Amino acid sequence: MATKKKPSGSRAAPVTSKTSSPKAAKPRKAPAKKELSPEERHEMIARAAFFIAEHRGFLGGNALSDWLLAEREVLASPPAPEPARRRTPPSD
Repeated sequence: MATKKKPSGSRAAPVTSKTSSPKAAKPRKAPAKKELSPEERHEMIARAAFFIAEHRGFLGGNALSDWLLAEREVLASPPAPEPARRRTPPSD
């Protein structure tokens, strides 16, 4: 009489974590956007226009077209994140 062997090991139900449920996941808040002052915006556009002209070797081109291209680039890009602030005051 032949006996059938049972496979060794057992099949356990998968372990689930409470943190993997959708209810436990908290949505991240987007950082508040820092509004640029008119002076900051002008400075950023001026720098970008300079780099556009520099990239083509300052040859040919038109300062107005460089400015308008730089303006589109600056206004389309998200603002840079603010630097981390120190939690303790600096010691003297």
